[in-house]
Amino acid sequence: MKKTLLIICIFLVLQAMFGIISQKLLTFLSRACQLTAEQSASLSIWLLGLSLLLANALMIAVVHAIMRATKNAITAGGKIHLSPKAVLLIFITQMLLIFVVNGFTELLKIPDFIESTLPDMLRNPLCLITIVVVGPIAEEVCFRRGILSSLYANESTKRYALLISSIIFGLIHFNPAQIIGAFILGLFFGWIYLHTRSLLFPILCHIFNNGLSVMLGIFLGIDMKISDFFMNAPMFYFILFLSVLLMAGSFKLLKSKIGLASQKTK
Repeated sequence: MKKTLLIICIFLVLQAMFGIISQKLLTFLSRACQLTAEQSASLSIWLLGLSLLLANALMIAVVHAIMRATKNAITAGGKIHLSPKAVLLIFITQMLLIFVVNGFTELLKIPDFIESTLPDMLRNPLCLITIVVVGPIAEEVCFRRGILSSLYANESTKRYALLISSIIFGLIHFNPAQIIGAFILGLFFGWIYLHTRSLLFPILCHIFNNGLSVMLGIFLGIDMKISDFFMNAPMFYFILFLSVLLMAGSFKLLKSKIGLASQKTK
């Protein structure tokens, strides 16, 4: 538990520290260079992207250094080699999960400060790299390799470790519109990590999730909702219900495929 609290503190401190530095630097440069309001707004997005990139990169290095000296009970049995069908099922389940989670949480309002900043972030290369690639890697290293691994002692603590690490992952997003979705995705990413004994697949799933969200935001706009694609609410909820059934079936098949792969590894 001490290691879990340490990692949470590191996550919060790094995010806050680089955020404060970027704001101070923005104020200094705006005054020193006598920037217009438009120029300051553009610079703020670049500094935001740079601060997020550096904070996440440093978090990867720090958490990796902390966990390197600790025996990982999750991966102690060796990595499980998955068949191409199992890998395909992971991403099919992930796609259905994204649809279901977004469908159920799109009624929640995104905070104004995020909604006003997000369009500019999606046009900035540093922000895009961080959101799609560096951020997912950092969060998987932090929450799965760090927190989940530190809470996991043996098979009897698996569910406890998965639940607590996912709750923390949801709450750490702070955005009410993301907390529930992040918690559910945290459960899925954590489950994949526990059953493949590899951080690779959670990272790829997380990158896929964020990348798809960014693509939809760029091409359709952040105000576009999944329900807008359907003629009426009953049809939308029927498709959503059908997606839940398909996701459950896909997840059941995935469990059996990974179970078979686990037996072969033994």
